[in-house]
Amino acid sequence: MAIAIVGRPNVGKSSLFNRLVEQRQSLVWNQAGVTRDRVVGRWQLSQSSEKYELWDMAGWGYGKSLRSIPKEWLNEIKLFIFVVDGSVPLTALDRDCFSYIRALNKPIILVANKSDKKSFGELSLEVSDLGVSKFISLSIEQKRGIGELEEEVALKMEKLHIGKKPVKKRVKKIDRRVLILGRPNVGKSSLINRIAGTRISVVSEISGTTRDLVNCQRKIGSQTWQFVDSAGVRKKSKIYGRNDAVEIFSAKKALMELKQSDFCILLSEVHPKVQLPTQDKKIFRMIRESLIPSVIAVNKWDQMKANRKERSYQRALTADLGEFVYTPTLLISAKTGYHVKALLESLRKMERRIRKISTPKLNQWLTSVQKERQPRIAKKGSKKGKLRTQTQYLKYTYMVQTGERPMSFHIFCNSPHLIPRDEKRYLENRFRLEFKLEGIPLQFTYRGKSSGKRFSKVKKSR
Repeated sequence: MAIAIVGRPNVGKSSLFNRLVEQRQSLVWNQAGVTRDRVVGRWQLSQSSEKYELWDMAGWGYGKSLRSIPKEWLNEIKLFIFVVDGSVPLTALDRDCFSYIRALNKPIILVANKSDKKSFGELSLEVSDLGVSKFISLSIEQKRGIGELEEEVALKMEKLHIGKKPVKKRVKKIDRRVLILGRPNVGKSSLINRIAGTRISVVSEISGTTRDLVNCQRKIGSQTWQFVDSAGVRKKSKIYGRNDAVEIFSAKKALMELKQSDFCILLSEVHPKVQLPTQDKKIFRMIRESLIPSVIAVNKWDQMKANRKERSYQRALTADLGEFVYTPTLLISAKTGYHVKALLESLRKMERRIRKISTPKLNQWLTSVQKERQPRIAKKGSKKGKLRTQTQYLKYTYMVQTGERPMSFHIFCNSPHLIPRDEKRYLENRFRLEFKLEGIPLQFTYRGKSSGKRFSKVKKSR
């Protein structure tokens, strides 16, 4: 059961949505066409214990695809809040949008926003032409009319519940959150629609269509996972070069969402030279610096499979990953659904890999890995006259796990400040191979056992 906020672009729908859900969930800017997807929130009426699902819809008429509402959405909508700009006369888009929703035979509440402006005039005559006897005057910026709107919504919803008890939609607990990140127009919206099994995000050939975060829930095993579609992230020079504030905010919001996610899917697309574009590698480094378990999904495989074998493409792609070679990679097609289930299974496997490893097992591995090869020289000995210093070798004495998300470990040794970078990388790669931690970022900290003093900075794994 949902309440949809509709209207032409730039009348204040997103501002009203944010005010009602009491969060800055939807992007707001003084520009037409900022919202292009359906943004979903929860609205609790102040005078009632009822909670309703509230939808902020894209501006009516902004683009050819935004002049109708998908059939699968109409079944869930029980009430429309139709928003107009009260400071100007009704436009052709206002009338076109109202005619469309009136033909659906669902309750409508007409709201005139921006009533605080001097140009706000009498809308009664124009509203009467639409066949509506009453409208609510609102000023979202000054919080005027919100109470009246809530009363009207409560009244309309009560009428819908006559003769039956209202069915309360149970809010499922989110166990894991997965962010889909990538450049514009690589198929992120198509992928989340495929995962959801229905259309929840607008798909367009025009890059930059998605601006707000769009999410869906999916049952994986016994857990409920939430998948989040984000705005495409381009090069900084292209984002700031256009001086488009909305794109800047969208990209920042996507990267901020990364910090709140449990997993991340870096979505790329097939490349004639079988490689990840430079921008994808930059995005992936940001994901790794955030220590978020991730998987690389290469989309639009249906366009390449006729010219290239999957195994050879996978091998060439793995070789291009370089230091990130341990990251799971899959060739998928969001359009046809190819390997989408395998992508979800890959995430599920990573979830099982994140675990607590017992201290005896860690130290058993630490001992065995030191026996495999000659100890590294930390500091060469020197001779000055009669004074002689012995060559100092690295020796690891103890290891313990300190965290699971991310998987963090302390290794105690005799010279933590003298461990070469390639030695740290070798230990991490051997550890990942031994405990089957493919795709899981590791955080190793090296400490001196005798003094208990930390000599090296926290090392964030790739």
